[in-house]
Amino acid sequence: MSKRAGSVTSSSSGEPSAHSPAELEGGLSPDVVGLHVDDEGPGPVKPWADAKKVKGFSCVLLAAFIWVVSSYWVQDLEGQGMTPLLVTSLANSMFTVLLPVCLVRDWISRRSKRRRGARDEKELLMSGGQNGSSAPVEGFGDDRADPAVDEEEDRAKKRASRRRVFLLALSVWPIWFTCLYIYNWSFLLTSVMSNTILSIGGTSLFTYFLELRVMRASFSWTKFAAIGFCILGTSLWCVGNFEGGDDDKKSKNALLGNFLCLISSCLYAVVSILIGKYLPDSGEAEMAFFWGCTGLINLTVMMPLNLVLCLAGKNDIQDLPARLYGMVMLKGLMDNLLSNYMWAYAVLFIGPTSANVGMSIETPMVVIIDLVTRNASYLSNPRSTALNVIGALTIMIGFFGLSL
Repeated sequence: MSKRAGSVTSSSSGEPSAHSPAELEGGLSPDVVGLHVDDEGPGPVKPWADAKKVKGFSCVLLAAFIWVVSSYWVQDLEGQGMTPLLVTSLANSMFTVLLPVCLVRDWISRRSKRRRGARDEKELLMSGGQNGSSAPVEGFGDDRADPAVDEEEDRAKKRASRRRVFLLALSVWPIWFTCLYIYNWSFLLTSVMSNTILSIGGTSLFTYFLELRVMRASFSWTKFAAIGFCILGTSLWCVGNFEGGDDDKKSKNALLGNFLCLISSCLYAVVSILIGKYLPDSGEAEMAFFWGCTGLINLTVMMPLNLVLCLAGKNDIQDLPARLYGMVMLKGLMDNLLSNYMWAYAVLFIGPTSANVGMSIETPMVVIIDLVTRNASYLSNPRSTALNVIGALTIMIGFFGLSL
């Protein structure tokens, strides 16, 4: 399972950065991609426009496929003895690999600036010598133009920014970890289909409520009606799951799993709002550093806790084969890292609305997999089938309405 880590877009230089909602809703503005817009009217459609759509929806398909596969992956790992706490701890710790990437990128950037500054200074000095002027080039006698001073100022700004991002990661991590832990726990109680449906509708629902309250977003009757559809669809799906159970115990477990999934969606909405509020103008570098810090905090706190639980006899991690640990770490790299980057570039190429609507492709993917594997317990009898189908369609309608 991978929750979306924020809508990250990209600048013309190739590094994702955040843009205004107006830019995001329509994709990227012409200024962002470096194009000149003729004031006389729209010109012919550029050939790269279709290429962007193909790339964007390809990223959506890949991200959705990874999320669906990872859901079954987690369910299988937990069935083999991996606890939700251990799966969440290991997979979330894989974000730590982003920190060395950030450090290497900073080092390359500083090295490039030094070389560029030395080259520019040499060209200016040579230009002054060719003109026969003995006067110093303007700015080279001023400390403010000293490359060493500029580099120190850049480092100070970078340290201040990184300190702020780390403190935000420290504040967000408990909510983020709880969100993932509850979501992974729900796989022990309910189906992947329920997780998918409730996550898609629930996250949009809670995010919109928080946007109205925290971000002071404008009220929309369309979205208000969409919220009603989400609530109605969620209720129908939960009732259908309860009636589709083979026995009372499984039915009650399904209801508890659905409830946990809704709590997870609410917590993810909180994380999304916090990132949108306190990292509104961050680029890919800052966002990568944020998630890298989240992984480092997770590694520092949760892995010792898992060892303590093991020593106390509450978590028999020493009895699990090394193969399972490797599978969890691979899941963390593929799901937590790769799918989030695919999601970010989908937002870049086709905008957040199309990307959000496109992620509903997860639903038919899960249905196909469940039918092929004969695991569609939510279609066990006509009444539960009708309730689940109507509930799913109602949630999808609400989801589309919230994306408008």
